[in-house]
Amino acid sequence: MTKCPNCGGLLTKNDDNDLQCEHCGYIVSNTTTINKNININRINRTIDEADVIRAKNDLKKEKLKLLSIIIHIISGLLLLLLVYYSYTQYKEAHPGFRITMKVNSKDLVNRNYQEAESTLSDHGFTNILCISLNDLTDSNDRNIGKVRNVSIGGKESFSKDGFMTNADTFMSTDQVRIYYHSLEDE
Repeated sequence: MTKCPNCGGLLTKNDDNDLQCEHCGYIVSNTTTINKNININRINRTIDEADVIRAKNDLKKEKLKLLSIIIHIISGLLLLLLVYYSYTQYKEAHPGFRITMKVNSKDLVNRNYQEAESTLSDHGFTNILCISLNDLTDSNDRNIGKVRNVSIGGKESFSKDGFMTNADTFMSTDQVRIYYHSLEDE
C-alpha cells in the first residue's frame, strides 16, 4: 500500500479507480501519477543534461591544464635555446674561457721549460711566453732550460684542488710567463 502525500495515511482505491486517503480524503488520480512520472522524467533528463555539461566543463578544464603544461614546456625550451644562443654569441665575442688549475706553481719549478709550456698549453692557455733569464755561465750547469718560476695573469703562486685548498682559475687568454734558466749571452 502507498501512503498519502498529504497526511501520510493509507491510500485505497475508490469507485473511479483513483487512490483516496482513508484519513483525510485526499484523492490521487491516475493523471496525477502520470504527471508525476512525466515530471520525474523531466527532472531525470535535466539532471542527465547537467551531468553532461559538468563532464564537458571538466574535460575543458583538463584540456586547459594540459595546454598550460605544454606552453610551460615550450617556454622552458625556448628559454634554454635563448641561453645557449646567448652563451655561444658571448663565446664568439669573448674567446677566452675559464681554466681551473690542475697543477701548482711549485709543480712547474725545476721542470724543463718546454714541458711546462706543453702542460699549460694542454690546460687551454693560449698566450704563453717563455722568457730566457740568461743567468748561467757554465755550459755544464744542470739547471739550463729549467723553470725558475711561472706567472699567470701576473700571479706567481697558484694552486690546484687539494686538501684544504681550492683551485685557482684563470682566463685562457691570460698571459702566461715561464721564466727559465739559460746561459748568458756572450
